[in-house]
Amino acid sequence: MEYSISKDIIFSKLNKTYSLEDNCFTKTKQTPWVYGKTEYDSYNIKELFKLYDIELDFQIPQKFKNCINQLNLKDNGVIWEYILPDTIYEELVSEFAESISINFKQLDTDYYTNTFKITNKFLNDLRPAKLNRKKLLKYIRSEENKTSISNLETFVSNEQGYCYPVVWNRFASRTGRLVVKSGPRILLLKKEYKDMLESRYEGGRIMQFDYVSFEARLALSMADKYCDKQDVYQFINQEMFSGTLERNVVKEITLATLYGMSIDNLASKLYMEHDEVSEHTNKIKRYFRFNQTYESLFDDVKKTGKLKSFFGRNIRVDNHAPGAIYNSYIQSTGVDAALLGFNSINEFTKKHELNFVPLFVLHDALIADVSPELFKHIDKLKSLGESIPGIKNKFYFSATSLCTTGNY
Repeated sequence: MEYSISKDIIFSKLNKTYSLEDNCFTKTKQTPWVYGKTEYDSYNIKELFKLYDIELDFQIPQKFKNCINQLNLKDNGVIWEYILPDTIYEELVSEFAESISINFKQLDTDYYTNTFKITNKFLNDLRPAKLNRKKLLKYIRSEENKTSISNLETFVSNEQGYCYPVVWNRFASRTGRLVVKSGPRILLLKKEYKDMLESRYEGGRIMQFDYVSFEARLALSMADKYCDKQDVYQFINQEMFSGTLERNVVKEITLATLYGMSIDNLASKLYMEHDEVSEHTNKIKRYFRFNQTYESLFDDVKKTGKLKSFFGRNIRVDNHAPGAIYNSYIQSTGVDAALLGFNSINEFTKKHELNFVPLFVLHDALIADVSPELFKHIDKLKSLGESIPGIKNKFYFSATSLCTTGNY
């Protein structure tokens, strides 16, 4: 197999291609794998390495940098291939390529190629949102909280009236949960301020598509339980408690049990007796196969030192408590599951050249700009995301207009 090293990484005129089998450079121009900036649809080795916490830097010896500095030149953008003696430059590049090869050969690429790259492509398809400047200024002036003001200011638009694009960090959290690196802090924006987003289409709407009870339904899926009911907590209530409990009580017990809340704290929260809560939580654990799942996950942690999501993403383990490990597993799986669902909608609308523009992701929700001709097809759009590749269950969407009132 061959891979290319981006010219931006090794300060050269052109990308350089290296053969893993022959341990030497070749003259191939395009390869399926590239280390660094890609100019075509290829797999990025640098991104793959980040998933495994591997960082490699191509370093120019400081004595040569000092020479450039003495000439009052900036070393940024210098094509060192033309400046360094050939033997030194070739040796540096060869050593760097060998380091890439050694690490690359040891890694499992399935998660990256089958899931991460697909979801990353979707995130790259997100487009800047159009903004109502008057509303933004109004909210900034009326807001008293400094943090909220700071968040609002990240939505300041350009001359055309569009926000700057969000740059997402997919490596900042243990589980891969999205973090805004730069651009509009949509994850921290108050709900009541979302109506400052405007459609780019005449008569269009900004709409939010939310997965309903996403992580609970995902947990059912991981336990090989199929739920075709929209209200997953009423489904659990009927299955486990014969419909005798209040829905909100079932929801509290389910989420608290799966994520490790103590029985004492849960009993206090629900104003129920300790023994009654203990009985309910044991039922939930059995139904969700909580103990079997935890034991299987923890066995992997003990054997390999790693926890993997359902899709195969590595998860750093800081806490070995059953609830913590289970929560990390479900949350990390949910990140990719939601993005894969959103991608199904996006790919369909692109294929059929429909005026549907994805703007922001809020964990298990997607904000999009929808043109008027698609309003009557909202149910169709929702159905596209109900089936998530690799997971046997039905995931329901709600769709809400952020510009006007009303659910669809």
